[in-house]
Amino acid sequence: MRIVENVLYVLFLGLTFLKCFAVSKIEIQNYGSYGIIIIAFFLIVFNLRLLTKRTIFVMSLYLLSLFLSATYIFGFLTFSSFLNSLLFPLLFITSYIYFYKQPDKMKWMKYIGIIGIVLAYFNLIRLSTEVNLRATHAIQSNAGNTLVALLPFAILWKNKFIKYALFALIFLGCLIALKRSAFIIFISVIFVYLLLNNKNGTIFRSIKYFLMLLLFCFIILPHIEKAQPMLERLSRSIEDGGSGRDSLVKFGIDLQSECDFPEWIIGNGYTGFRQAALLKNKNFTSSHNDFIEILFNAGIISYILYLYILWLLFKKIKRMYEINDEYLIPFISCFIIFICANIFVCTFVHFWYYLPLYCLFGGIYAVSEIE
Repeated sequence: MRIVENVLYVLFLGLTFLKCFAVSKIEIQNYGSYGIIIIAFFLIVFNLRLLTKRTIFVMSLYLLSLFLSATYIFGFLTFSSFLNSLLFPLLFITSYIYFYKQPDKMKWMKYIGIIGIVLAYFNLIRLSTEVNLRATHAIQSNAGNTLVALLPFAILWKNKFIKYALFALIFLGCLIALKRSAFIIFISVIFVYLLLNNKNGTIFRSIKYFLMLLLFCFIILPHIEKAQPMLERLSRSIEDGGSGRDSLVKFGIDLQSECDFPEWIIGNGYTGFRQAALLKNKNFTSSHNDFIEILFNAGIISYILYLYILWLLFKKIKRMYEINDEYLIPFISCFIIFICANIFVCTFVHFWYYLPLYCLFGGIYAVSEIE
């Protein structure tokens, strides 16, 4: 049975990467979704007893609650689009099940990060040959956000040379992709890494290294031509409200206030925010904020379950810190990236950036429960 599970999970990861990196190839991405869901179904069905674990049970309830929004499946929503909203809990639960039974396989996940970085750079290379403006933007967003989501995989490496080389590649990729949110997340994760990885020194040494990084970012980088577009975008963050995210949040709050009782309970469907915006002559793909998007699209039941999941993940960090768990830093890194993406990107809609992260998130959670 273990051999079968190993084969299924390798295939599961392969389909996850296919879904993540097949940018602007909708048909291929859809096949990835179908494959992920079929494999997840088999792994979950044969391990139903693990669904009684509290976090996995709540995650399963959240997964089921999303079906309430399927009320709109024959309206604004296509079946394949609806399946996308299920990927976060499915990837987390499936990875939890696999690594709970085979925790020794976690040591192989660091190699998954290298594969992801190579694929992200392949997409960045495509930028130089892509003539379609919309496809170019999709590739940039995918490469920048996905690269920073691979940071926890890099942290898994004990070899410092490999680890710091991967950090440098991720940092460079964020600059090339011109993603401010990815750049900010990178700095945040590295700061936490320096603080928690300072085993023999003092906190002042960690702060010193972090200040050196900031010095490089804001004094050295401006003199590097390739980095100037990113720094210009960062300097405009306050002026443009984070590419208009402040106005999106206000618009989302106004939309929510207009909802009737059933819409508060079951939401407006997976693409509800986008369709409501179009009805008001606003061409918004999403709210760029999960807390607004989930409440409006999936309703208050899913919203409460989602907040509870975040609380359980935070409590797990606290517990791992108390016992000095070896996977503490990668897990905190996953949490930081996930929360930042919730606030700035909207994982509910732009889900494909973070698919490998969800696998590692669920896997580390499982291994930490065993130890």
